[in-house]
Amino acid sequence: IRFFLFFLFFIYVYDFNKNFLLTFFIIFNIIISFLIIDSTIQYFTGFNLLNYEMYQSRASSLFKDELILGNFFYLFFPVSFFYIFKSSKFSFLSKFTFFIMIFVFIILITGERIIFLKSLILIIILGIFLLNLRLKIILAIIVTPILIGFLNIPNFKDRFINDFSLRLGINTERTF
Repeated sequence: IRFFLFFLFFIYVYDFNKNFLLTFFIIFNIIISFLIIDSTIQYFTGFNLLNYEMYQSRASSLFKDELILGNFFYLFFPVSFFYIFKSSKFSFLSKFTFFIMIFVFIILITGERIIFLKSLILIIILGIFLLNLRLKIILAIIVTPILIGFLNIPNFKDRFINDFSLRLGINTERTF
């Protein structure tokens, strides 16, 4: 019901007050940008801008010990994504690549495995529907080595590959 009400709210606001919608998206993008900067600083320094310590080697930004930042980005980043696509004058491939790289990076530093898998599925679906074949190939050539590089960093490898395979029961004695 809440998603339906959210949708009705946006239709109502869009029909009657386009300035309010623009203001909402600007404020929303400021919040998203702040969380991106804050969580990145927290991941690399151990503390965010408000001096909150990183919890369990996972960036959480303003959420402190609640490790929900990855889910927050997964749920709300697409709204920002489509707004920027509509209003920005950069080329489609550069916008798409930029957003995908930021999106994947933030999900990786939050350490949320299921959200990471859901994000990859979302990226693949967006790529299938929004890109032509040439752009799909270019994006795959750009993103795949970067993703493989990130997953070979020891901290990410422990969290996303080793720990995940242990939880699934994958080891040397059994196969999945």
